[in-house]
Amino acid sequence: MDRAVAEGYGVGVDDPPTSTPSKPAPSEPSESGIASEIQADRGVLFAVFNEIAIIEQLARTQLEAVMPDGLLLPHFGVLNHLVRLGDDKPLNRLAFAFQVTKGTMTNTIQRLERRGYVVVRPDPSDGRGKRVFITEEGRAVRETAIAALGPMLDALAKKVEPAVFASILPHLSHLRAVLDEMRNPPAPS
Repeated sequence: MDRAVAEGYGVGVDDPPTSTPSKPAPSEPSESGIASEIQADRGVLFAVFNEIAIIEQLARTQLEAVMPDGLLLPHFGVLNHLVRLGDDKPLNRLAFAFQVTKGTMTNTIQRLERRGYVVVRPDPSDGRGKRVFITEEGRAVRETAIAALGPMLDALAKKVEPAVFASILPHLSHLRAVLDEMRNPPAPS
């Protein structure tokens, strides 16, 4: 965090990341006070997204180290998505959901298809479109991947109480939902 931003929150730049930024309450709202409060809020927002990005990178490295069959996180993400939200998804909807180009999603799906984890069929409602279905092998490798995460999750639970995860989950889910709503353009049908 930038020293000026950090000091504005009463957080030293060398404080551990677990410290909670606090900002002084303004005495009287004024135009300049509101503007500086918005600026200060941007610093907190940046710090939150920065922490999320660092957590994502650290988690990705650990997760990919235990994935079966050379599976990468984007591959697992697609399999997980198809199990959680159902398959029979148009390729362009998957690309939109993962915020990647159709070409990138096509490449990911082709890799999964070569391994027998998904099947791609023509879209009956769109002659040029494709629909993606997860196979039993795809479901099984997803379950194997989740099981492989067990030791890492157990080690994490020994260092950070599960109650902490339970308390932040609703906030992260809400943040994800808000960001999902802010996406442009709307999802293809």
